Amino acid sequence: MIDVYVATFYSRNYGSALQAYALQEVIKQTGHTPCVIREVNHDEGRSKLYLLIRSIKRFIWQFKPEHHYGLIKKIKLYRDRSVFEDKNQKIEKFCEDNIRFFDIDLSTDVFSPGNINPCIIAGSDQIWNIIDRKITPFYLLSFANDEKIKKNSYAASVGIEKLSKEQVEYYTNALEDFEHISFREKSTLRYFVGTQLEKRIRQDMDPTLLLDGEFWSKIAANRLVDFKYIYVYMLRPNDVLIAMARVLQEKYGYKIIVSSLMNYKIKDVITRNDAGVEEFLSLIKNAEFVVTNSFHGTCFSTQFHKPFVSVRVQSTGTRAKDFLEEVGLEDRLISDISDISIIEEDIDYIKVDHLLNKKREKSKDYLQGLLNRE
Repeated sequence: MIDVYVATFYSRNYGSALQAYALQEVIKQTGHTPCVIREVNHDEGRSKLYLLIRSIKRFIWQFKPEHHYGLIKKIKLYRDRSVFEDKNQKIEKFCEDNIRFFDIDLSTDVFSPGNINPCIIAGSDQIWNIIDRKITPFYLLSFANDEKIKKNSYAASVGIEKLSKEQVEYYTNALEDFEHISFREKSTLRYFVGTQLEKRIRQDMDPTLLLDGEFWSKIAANRLVDFKYIYVYMLRPNDVLIAMARVLQEKYGYKIIVSSLMNYKIKDVITRNDAGVEEFLSLIKNAEFVVTNSFHGTCFSTQFHKPFVSVRVQSTGTRAKDFLEEVGLEDRLISDISDISIIEEDIDYIKVDHLLNKKREKSKDYLQGLLNRE
């Protein structure tokens, strides 16, 4: 019987799918039976007018400017959406094949887990990021309104680097009924010193880091190409990363493969926007160099012991910064093309693995405590 319920992101993004899968796998290793709660919408009985208005709102929402995506980029994303359909379908299949789901219809506002004493967890990933909007009630576990159900989080990320006084107050109120609050970024903790949440907060590793490179190598697809390459993985479109890869290409002669949320069409650059989860892991694992501005791109580069750089993202760069500092690789976080030469310096991965293992044990102990509570 399912006894652990997780509310998290899992679709249309490699990192989201992999962190959801990883947390499930780690929970299973403890002898518990986890699932990811999936929202389902039943439109039976809804009027045609309601459905029409909702469709219009969703269409308009696609073009709402966000912090890293202005109107022009939003229009381009909409125009190129078919390019990414293969990738989205592959990620969806990975989730369907590897993640156990528990469907809940929020219109009934009833959570019936079928277990007397379930453990319910919010996280990981950026489920508590309020850079463009408030937290969706689902990720505050609003549907778990039975007082007997204890709310907890695991490595939930606020995403942003700095919190205002108003934002701290918002989080303090939003999370007041959580029993244990685990954030992903260490830098987040300082904002809650002196608040009513102070004694309930802690920092833990992203679930993908709880499993080592050997584990992820078994999930990765076989090598996709028969030539040496530099892999550029971007969640935030930034031409500087391409320029950094060009510097390496000129010196070593390797080809460049790019995966991004934008459909880049660049001469002599191979675009792989159709890669599934297993192929994404393979592209990192088999690269000669990795240039990324993605947190999970940074994590898996470390897991696979690759020469890499993580390019700082304005306002949300704290995720990579905190992680790299924890494993002694803060020099791998760069901002300018002039810093790209650091990628050629050797990394002491024996030391990195030692630090990762210490952090893993700490986070696994926390999870074990949540799962084995009375």
